[in-house]
Formats: sequence, C-alpha cells, structure tokens
Amino acid sequence: MIGELKSLGLDLFDQGIMLTDGPFEFKLHEKHPDAPHPPVKINIRFPPKGTLTNELVERIGYALYQLSCENQLQYDCVVGVPRAGDPLAKTFARLASVPLLFLEKEEAEKGRMVLPVLRGEYQKGWRTLIIDDVVVMADSKLEAIAAVRTNELIVAGVEVLVDWEHGGRDDLEAAGFPALARFKMRELLSLYLKEGRILPEKYQEAIDYLRAIRTYFGRGSEL
Repeated sequence: MIGELKSLGLDLFDQGIMLTDGPFEFKLHEKHPDAPHPPVKINIRFPPKGTLTNELVERIGYALYQLSCENQLQYDCVVGVPRAGDPLAKTFARLASVPLLFLEKEEAEKGRMVLPVLRGEYQKGWRTLIIDDVVVMADSKLEAIAAVRTNELIVAGVEVLVDWEHGGRDDLEAAGFPALARFKMRELLSLYLKEGRILPEKYQEAIDYLRAIRTYFGRGSEL
C-alpha cells in the first residue's frame, strides 16, 4: 500500500470511521436477520451519525478520482448512491470537472431503496459513474444502476472506497458493470493489525466473519 493510501487508511481508523465495538448490521440483515453480523464497520457519515469531516471527504474523493484515472474510466457525469455517496461524488465531480447528479432514497418500514428519481442537468445517453462509500452486497448499487438507466443514461461503472469482499463487487462485474474499490477490507484489517490499531483477536474475528458471511451466501469461504 503506497504512502498516501496508507495514511488515508490509518486516518479513517483514527478519525473513528472504522468502528470495532460490534456486532453491527448491514442492509442485507433486513432480508437475512440470521446472517452473521460483522464485528467491525465502516461508518462514513457526518455528525451526528458519524465522525466524517470535510477534510476526509476531500481526501476520499481525491483517492476515488485517482482510481478512475488509473483505470482510464470514461464518463460524462457522476452520481452518488444516496446518501453516503453524495458528498464523495460532489468532491469527485469537482475534481473531474463533470456534472454532478443526485438520486433519491426512500427509507420506510419495508427497508431502504434507491428511487428512479434523478436530479440535475444531463443529456440522455451520457455515461454515468456511480460513487459510493462501500460495497457489501450489490443491492443498493443495482438499485442505483436501475435508476440511472431508467433515466436513459449509460452506466460507465461503479466506484467505492471499500470493498467488504462479500461478493457484491463480483456481482456487479458479472452483471457487466465495471466495479472498482480503493481498498479491500482485508487490506485495511491487515494495515490496522500491522500498525497496532487492532489486536490480533479482533483481526481474526473480522477475517472469520468474512469467511462465514461468504459461506452463508454460498460463495465459498476462501477470500
């Protein structure tokens, strides 16, 4: 892991973005309440729901923009998966000098869902890059993809800060959508163990969880 990414990864932990006092829940637990629960969690939210700062948003947005350049992605506009992806997409759009679009999200008793409502100025047929904080399973990303396509735009790909390695990124790729992540969860866990941010027991608990959740969904336990 190169210097600036290592620094960003460590600052995510030190700023309290990485939570380690689980267990926690994901969106997947709405449909699968008996699925294994993670002992750690990435919470990229502004106060009062999290500890995200404007400075970190700038750095994350830049890291994602660099990732798009490294992979030579071609796009005409960007959109965040609401709501965690919105501030990251805003920074990304400014750095890339492309229009920023917005999706709507419904939060009801039946669960959370991205709606096919797109705000912003765009032209039909534009290539749209979808930005979010993490990918766990692909549900919310596929909802965002469907919303973008409903509005007659082309999905150029999906970019996230962290791939939880549950298989969601593989599902996006299998569906024909390029899916890029700046960090894999195992990379962050290894960094935090090496730099003394987490104890070996917490590291092993998290690795065991990743294997267990993959087994639960029939993806095999190997990472």
